[in-house]
Amino acid sequence: MTEKGRHRLGVALVAGAALWWSTGGMFIRSVHTDSWTTIFWRSVSAAATMFLFLAIRKRAAVFSRFRSVGWPGVLLGLCFCGASTCYIPAVMLTSVANTLILQSLSPFIAALLAFLLMGERLELRTLVAMVASAYGVYVMVAESIGGGSYLGNLLGLAISVFYAMAVVVVRYHHTVQMLPAACLAAVFAAILSFGIIAVGNRLPWPITLHDLAWLVGFGALQMAGGMVMFTYGVRLIPAAESALLSIIESVSAPVWVYFFFAEDPGIRAIVGGYIVLTAVTVYTALDLRRVQPA
Repeated sequence: MTEKGRHRLGVALVAGAALWWSTGGMFIRSVHTDSWTTIFWRSVSAAATMFLFLAIRKRAAVFSRFRSVGWPGVLLGLCFCGASTCYIPAVMLTSVANTLILQSLSPFIAALLAFLLMGERLELRTLVAMVASAYGVYVMVAESIGGGSYLGNLLGLAISVFYAMAVVVVRYHHTVQMLPAACLAAVFAAILSFGIIAVGNRLPWPITLHDLAWLVGFGALQMAGGMVMFTYGVRLIPAAESALLSIIESVSAPVWVYFFFAEDPGIRAIVGGYIVLTAVTVYTALDLRRVQPA
C-alpha cells in the first residue's frame, strides 16, 4: 500500500472509531440497569471480544503480548479503566453533551501534566486554548453548580484527566501496546464493578434479555470494535491528526441522543460546548500544521 493509501486508511479508521464511540450515550439510554451493573457487563463483553481478537491475530503468542506490556501497560490499563468507569455514571447523571465536551479537554490537561511531570514547555497557544476552554466549561456547567448534575460534570472532567494521564504514560513509554492495555482496562473495570456490587450483597444478574443484549453490544461492538479501529488507525497518521478526528465523537454524541431520545442539553451547554470544541479544534489543527513538515 502506498503512503497516501496508508494515510487514507488511518483517517478512515480513526474517524470511524470516533463516530462509532459517539453512540455510547444511546446504549446507556437504552438500558434500565444501574451504573455498576452496566459497567460490569460492558467490561466483560469488551474484554472477551478484545482478547478473542488478539488470540485470532497472535494465536499462541497472545499471552506473551500481554506479558510484554509490563508496568507501563498496566498503568495505561488503569487510566483507561478510570476513564471508562467514570463515563457511564457521568452520562447517567448529566447530559451526553456535557460529558463529551468535558472529555474533550484531555489534550490541555495532558499538556499541563507533561509540564508538571516531564518539564515540557507550555506554549502560548496551549495557554490561550486552556483559558478559552476553561471559559467554555464555565458557561456550560455554571447552572449545574449545586444542582443534580454537578457530580456528573465532575465525573466528565475526571474522564479527561484519566485520558490525559494515559497520554503521559504513552509519552514516557512509546512502545506500549494499546490494545492489550485496553483489554486489561476492561478486566480491571469488570473486577472493580463486581466488587462494588458484591459489597451491596447482590450480583450483577439476573437482568432482562433486552438489557443484556444492549450491554453485550455496548462492550463487544461499541467499545471493543471502536478500540480495534482506533488502535490500527492511529499508527498510520500523526498524533495531532488523530486528536483532531477524535473531536467527531464529541460533536456526534449529542446528536444521536437528541434524535432518538429528544435529549436537549440546553443553550448554555451548546454555547459552552461550541467554545470548547473551537479551542480544541484550533489547537490540534495548529499542532498538526506544525508537525506535518517533519
